[in-house]
Amino acid sequence: MKSPMTKSIKTVLIVLFLLLFSCATPGPVQQYTPGSVIDRGDYSLTGPPGDGWSVKIEGGVIQFYRATTRSGSDRILIMAARNDFDAKKGRYPSEEEVAFEFINLVEKSQKENAKKGHCVLNEIKKGTTVVGEKKLHFVSTRTSSWKGGPARKADVLYIFFPPDFKERHGFFNFQLIQVSNAEEALEEVDLKLIMPVIDSLKLKEKIEVEPKDPKTYFQMGLAHVQKRDFDQAILYFNKAIELDPKNPIAYNNRGGVYMAKGQYDRAISDWTKALEIDPKYASAYYNLGYANCIKGQYDEAILYLNKALEIDPRHYGAYNERGIAHAEKGEYDQAISDYDKAIEINPKYTKAYYNRGRAYYLKKEYDKSWNDINKLKELGYKIPPEFLNQLRKASGREK
Repeated sequence: MKSPMTKSIKTVLIVLFLLLFSCATPGPVQQYTPGSVIDRGDYSLTGPPGDGWSVKIEGGVIQFYRATTRSGSDRILIMAARNDFDAKKGRYPSEEEVAFEFINLVEKSQKENAKKGHCVLNEIKKGTTVVGEKKLHFVSTRTSSWKGGPARKADVLYIFFPPDFKERHGFFNFQLIQVSNAEEALEEVDLKLIMPVIDSLKLKEKIEVEPKDPKTYFQMGLAHVQKRDFDQAILYFNKAIELDPKNPIAYNNRGGVYMAKGQYDRAISDWTKALEIDPKYASAYYNLGYANCIKGQYDEAILYLNKALEIDPRHYGAYNERGIAHAEKGEYDQAISDYDKAIEINPKYTKAYYNRGRAYYLKKEYDKSWNDINKLKELGYKIPPEFLNQLRKASGREK
């Protein structure tokens, strides 16, 4: 009997399909020190032993990369990701049922992505293998004729369930990918490459102790925001919101992550939802003002920022942002008034000094502009060189 996929699996699948099953080459990677531990928040693992490996973390997926030729055009890639779901609802009576439903979706996605990427899907195999005491479900594919060259690719997605998976509500995918630009056939991908990663996997106990506590997921989301790991932060905020859909702070923070990723419409949707829950949430009004300012909708931005300042008259960030909106409209006196207020509340708020200095420059009040520039230097703020050059040229001053 076919079981419906849960929202959490679908969320991770969307990310994985974009990263794992396209014909694109890996993006920039960072050097990996063999034996170092990579922390994903809800789990950690130690990467492949030996030299030559680099690591990249993107979309909640850890990617280990190693070139197999001196040129680096041929390569092996290991990717690891965790999928969470609620097995206690009885949707999946066995791990095999979870695995094969997931594999069926992978197979469908492989075919779709091969077509979109102008690839030829030569072979698909599905099954289960046992390595030591570990049972691994897998789907393997071979593709060729990539767009832009004659490259060949073989990959195998292995699904691994921890021994106590029904208690931990999770399973793991490990994807081995071998790529070659040569015309000859690819060699078999060696499963031994991935076993050290599986063996080193450690689940974090914090999430497991209180799997239904939204505060735990929210805090994990904040931790990943600090790391600038935005994709993983969104997954945690998603779970926090799923468990507590009336928490405006979770929506507000997820909106901030979407904004950082340049997904403005999603950010605005989350901040609007936060205000539906709490109409007096000044931070959400400020964020909406900021988003509208970024989009060039300055009148709308000013309305939202006015509202934020009605609720919190000491929100110096809102004064600064409203000043930017006025300046973009050519209303420099109103902008300077707002920057003055921001600086009055927070005398070390460098953004307000810089923006006020620019407003004075645009008003051709160069001495006042230089006063703000000198203050910024005292505060250690790095002033954009292009603005300094513009100010020097306009004012006839070298310093």
